[in-house]
Amino acid sequence: MNNTPRIPEPPLARINTFARVALLFLGMFTAVLVIGMISMAYVEQTRVTLLTTSALQNVLAFALPSLFMAYLCDREPFKVMGVSDSSTPLAYVFAILVLFSAAPWLNQTIHWNEQLQLPAWLSPLTEMEENARAVTDTILKTDNFGGFLVNVLTIGVLTGICEELFFRAGVQRMLARTMNVHAAVWIAAAIFSLCHFQVYGFMPRMLLGALLGYFYIYSRSVWVPAAIHAINNSSVVVAVWQEGSVQNAVDDFGVTTYGFPWTALGCLVITLLLFYKKDLFMPWLKRKR
Repeated sequence: MNNTPRIPEPPLARINTFARVALLFLGMFTAVLVIGMISMAYVEQTRVTLLTTSALQNVLAFALPSLFMAYLCDREPFKVMGVSDSSTPLAYVFAILVLFSAAPWLNQTIHWNEQLQLPAWLSPLTEMEENARAVTDTILKTDNFGGFLVNVLTIGVLTGICEELFFRAGVQRMLARTMNVHAAVWIAAAIFSLCHFQVYGFMPRMLLGALLGYFYIYSRSVWVPAAIHAINNSSVVVAVWQEGSVQNAVDDFGVTTYGFPWTALGCLVITLLLFYKKDLFMPWLKRKR
């Protein structure tokens, strides 16, 4: 006789996927609205207030709604989200190799996007993007090592963890309940990019989101994409901190400005081959959940 206590059904376990995703975004938008009202109380948008707002947004608008919805909808929320599984060291090695191989073709996509001439009717979006870039520049601009470490922890680590809890362990996981897993990856990646409200950065961020989505699927842990997301964000923080040649080297890594982008194409092939041979790095894929 099985004496294992049965976990009671959560209150929202029977609602459909659309309702789950809608409630998830309702939680996010509510938190963003509240945080926006709080930030309006500050007369001057200094680096400290912007960092505080960013940290609050990460925790309250991204991490909390995803965790709360999983608690309301799933019997074992941490397990189904991939929070309780840290995966194996080889998963992180695999993901870092893929990120490194993906950097040239992601940078090439960024370079191509920056060459676009958008129509005048999209000017409000481009102005919004410029304002967001100005805010990011204000946050990243610091002249001391303590400020640099705070940037790494906030913009790099905290953002990486909280956004992966929302977009991969939240949106993508919910979508995958009722559709092809690859469709769920790309739809979640598109939503991830759209939520950053950057026209010129839409395509490269969507591609990055797709990579993170596949890391989530193959590792079955949210911590693998969170780690890679944190590394990617932190590399930007480091590049800005070093400035000059280091920043240019990070931004221009693998980019071909004239002629055919052979470097980006070759690295894209390497990325695809790494995914094709992922079982060499991820033998636990053959195990049962």
